[in-house]
Amino acid sequence: MRSTIIIFFSASSLLLSQFGFTAKVQPYDLYRLSDYSEISLPFRLAELTADYSWGNWDLKTNTAFEYRWSNGEYDVDFREYYLVYYPSFGEIKLGKQIFAWGAADGNNPTDNLNPYDYYYLFEMGSDRKIGLLSLAANLYFDNWNLELVLLPKHEATRMPYGEKDFPLFDMEEPSSDLIKEVDGFIERGVRGEVQLANSDFSISFFDGYDRSLSLLGITVGLTGPPPISTFGYRRTQVIGADWVTFWGAVTLRAEGALFKTENQDKSAQMPLEAKATYAQYVVQVEIDAPSEIKINGQFLGNRVIEVEGQTIDISTFSTVPLTKDNFFPGLGTPFAMFAEKGLFLGVTDQLMDDRLEVELSVFKDLEEKGVMMGANISYSFNDHLALDTRITKFIGEEGNQDNPFTRLEDFSHIMAGLTIQF
Repeated sequence: MRSTIIIFFSASSLLLSQFGFTAKVQPYDLYRLSDYSEISLPFRLAELTADYSWGNWDLKTNTAFEYRWSNGEYDVDFREYYLVYYPSFGEIKLGKQIFAWGAADGNNPTDNLNPYDYYYLFEMGSDRKIGLLSLAANLYFDNWNLELVLLPKHEATRMPYGEKDFPLFDMEEPSSDLIKEVDGFIERGVRGEVQLANSDFSISFFDGYDRSLSLLGITVGLTGPPPISTFGYRRTQVIGADWVTFWGAVTLRAEGALFKTENQDKSAQMPLEAKATYAQYVVQVEIDAPSEIKINGQFLGNRVIEVEGQTIDISTFSTVPLTKDNFFPGLGTPFAMFAEKGLFLGVTDQLMDDRLEVELSVFKDLEEKGVMMGANISYSFNDHLALDTRITKFIGEEGNQDNPFTRLEDFSHIMAGLTIQF
């Protein structure tokens, strides 16, 4: 009798639980503006988001099917899989997660928990991030929110090394035996947010390792120049702050972070001492104009404050002083690699009873010659089917291959595809 009652209540609980899912299939292709040849890169052909709720527990999942048209390569990416428990004081999350820190849209100097997937560099929000195994807790106290995060396993940014169709980098991926992985260190982050009148303000701290590779040292050969380099990740600590406020139809956002980084690995025969302090910031203004027009402007900047140490002159394999010009950050917003100071402007409008969405944007390097222009057009036939078109154009400095906009000129493209949602 007792077992029957237990089974009855267990079955009743399962029936009272809630399951929901959304699925999206998004076939599209890219073609160069120069000659309309195909640009072959991996993309997320399909995504499935599924949630299962049972009392104070949730299971949240996000799975993507990645595909490349040219050779049929595919991969199943379990982007997020985590449990959430909702106690009276907040929520506790365990599993593979994607976090969102900061107040600005898309370009967040304080958002350094997750590495980026550079194949999706021009996507927005979580679409360009890689999930991490983590333990997180959100604690709520009246107008306060305190978030604590522990990351037991370091993950690196996914770079498009050797991709001729996406010439963002001109180097090949180092061999895995030349990369010193991070081992035995638990990365941690904390962020406190408070609501004051019509404003939100937060401060954050992160202690971990860079997501992008750096040269850590060299091994001297018996004869000739040193043939072996050791790559790895510098330890970096980040202090950040962000703020958002609302004045009628205007939203103002500001965000900044101070980075202190150091090469702590001494395993190479000739370790390279390297210390640096740098800062990144963004100021954003959004305006809700008449006729459903939205105007968005961002001013982005990054500055190397001080450096100390050595690096390698690749042409001579000799050590040279580390300077502000040859230092490269390993954390921060990806767009910091494009410009020391940049200006983004975007305009979005909804037409034809919100069936047609048009977005125009431009990003301008304010220090050197470089422009990225874009136009997105999406037409929704109904709630389940939309036609998407995107045009992206890069203009750099002629003959200057050190300019990222110049390297990406041949990546200027048109995208055409469908979005099917269930």
